[in-house]
Amino acid sequence: MNRLKRISVVLCIVAVVCVSFVPVAQAAPPLVLNAQQLTDDAGAVPSAEKSMVTEALDRLNAEHDIQLFVVYVASFDGMDSVEWANRTAELNGLGINDILLAVAVNDRQYAWSVGQEFGLTDAQLEEVATDSIEPALQKSDWAGAAIGAADGYGAALAAAAEPAAPASENAKPASLLGCLLPAGIVAIIGGVIAFFASKRRKVRGPVAASATGELDTKSLETKAGQLLVAVDDALRTSEQELGFAEAEFGADAVKEYATALADSKKQVAEAFGIQQKVYDAEPEDEPTRREMLKRIIELSEQADARLDEKAEGFARLRNIAGRADEVLGEVTKRLTAAEGQLAGATATLGELKAAYLPAALGEVADDDVEAKEAMAFARAAIERGTAASASGDSAAAAIATREAEDAVVLSERLIAAVAAAREQLAQAGKSLVDESLALEQAAAAAEGVGTPELGQLAVTARRVAAEARAASGAPPFDPIAHLAQVRSTAEQLNAALGAARDAAAQAAAARAAATSTITTARDRIASADAFIATRSGVVGAQARSALGEASTRLARAESLLATDVNAALAEAQSAQQYAESAARYAQSDVAAHDRSVTPSPPSAPRPSTGSSDGWGRAAGAILGGGMSSGRRSSGGFGGSSRGSSGTSRSSSSTRRGGGGRF
Repeated sequence: MNRLKRISVVLCIVAVVCVSFVPVAQAAPPLVLNAQQLTDDAGAVPSAEKSMVTEALDRLNAEHDIQLFVVYVASFDGMDSVEWANRTAELNGLGINDILLAVAVNDRQYAWSVGQEFGLTDAQLEEVATDSIEPALQKSDWAGAAIGAADGYGAALAAAAEPAAPASENAKPASLLGCLLPAGIVAIIGGVIAFFASKRRKVRGPVAASATGELDTKSLETKAGQLLVAVDDALRTSEQELGFAEAEFGADAVKEYATALADSKKQVAEAFGIQQKVYDAEPEDEPTRREMLKRIIELSEQADARLDEKAEGFARLRNIAGRADEVLGEVTKRLTAAEGQLAGATATLGELKAAYLPAALGEVADDDVEAKEAMAFARAAIERGTAASASGDSAAAAIATREAEDAVVLSERLIAAVAAAREQLAQAGKSLVDESLALEQAAAAAEGVGTPELGQLAVTARRVAAEARAASGAPPFDPIAHLAQVRSTAEQLNAALGAARDAAAQAAAARAAATSTITTARDRIASADAFIATRSGVVGAQARSALGEASTRLARAESLLATDVNAALAEAQSAQQYAESAARYAQSDVAAHDRSVTPSPPSAPRPSTGSSDGWGRAAGAILGGGMSSGRRSSGGFGGSSRGSSGTSRSSSSTRRGGGGRF
């Protein structure tokens, strides 16, 4: 009877032990992603840095039509990181142009997953991981890891694509000017200059936009030579054109062009001097040679641009020369219309001067006076042009007509500036009211946070808003100056307020992480303690010591949680690690005991639901000397054992991936 009772006790204890070893339910991988490409369940990425991550992900999508989904979780909960990533990608329907980057911040593990047909090889993907992702992860720079991944994948995809055609071909049309301007065609040379000046600008635009630093030395030599030849041809042609123009319109009319031509000549001469040094018998080192070639390109482009600008003026003058009477008639009509608007502009300025301070009006305050003077000059130029045309002096008529046209254009712009100032100042006044109200609301929010810095900024913000409101109600005032002050104050206040909110969010996330880790550590300690208690006959001092240290660190973590969240998290993580060590040591002791037990052969065969020696070992382990755990899972007690720090690779039917520790 006593034997039956003992067997019943053994059965009950074994049942309790088995129940205690049912694995804790893992977080249900895979994970359902957010609608955005960044899913941060771990609260790892600071709010201030999420926009930078989003920009990098959007840039990768825009430039390469690839979507990168980034996931931060606290743990993969014992699942292989690559399997976790692949299963998450499959659950969320990621396609061949989608990448998943998964990071477990507490486990210090990560994995990437792509479709089997993705455009980069495993070696290329691992290179991105090694060079662009892991360095940031090792520093716990979670945003930097996502940005590095996006930029790294983009660079790898760009490198895998076919190289574009050489950009140096774009420079060829610049040399056409010298070829297509025969000196003898005087009658059409002005139009040709205007046409090819425009063409050269269109060609030079994209060439100049491509930074010379991106070109190799050979390409720099080619580009420098082409531009220098082209601008030298343009100089020769321009000298001929200047001579024709001076003979037709007089030296005064071409003075600006002569000055521009002289300046361009100096720059081209300097460029030729540098080129001579590049190709002389004393070779320079590579960096010096590149800088010299870049200087040749810079000088050539500046000289060419100056000639283009003046060529347009000559084209216009020559165009007027053939139809001075027609242009004079058009200019006269425009002048009459402008004169009719002058009185209205003067009245508007009177209203503006009553409502706003002189600083707000700026240079527009005297625009009506300047417009009147320009109109008088235009009227006199029209009279000179009319007289010259009547006497058959077409050159003098063209010059006077151009002067009249320029003066009318100036008067029109001055009158238009008055109307524009009225609209701008009115809009500034409206914006001042709206933004002052917004500033006061931000000040109230800052006061609610309660920090000294925000409190002082809130005081300043309320003062600035009050001053702006008072000025708006007591003209004349300067809405532009007040608006600038309101915006500057709002920028400072909002930046500090945003930082405070981010800090609060980070603190909340850190507290949540610490609380979760404390709970996990407590569960691991309880499980290890139950395991050791039921095998006390065979578990040695090492396991018990580790368990004691785990309990000590857990108590320390719980006491620090209210005052130092980061320290509490560190202690809880240590407690969890010591608990896992205690479980491993205890399992090792039990396994050693199992190997030392030699089962006795049965005296005679008999039916049984289990081997008699197995029950004997169980009873011996529990009641006096240990229990066998020969079929213990390879993952160990309290979670999976951790692997090496190297990368791993895995694939499924539709996905492939890799990853590792950091």
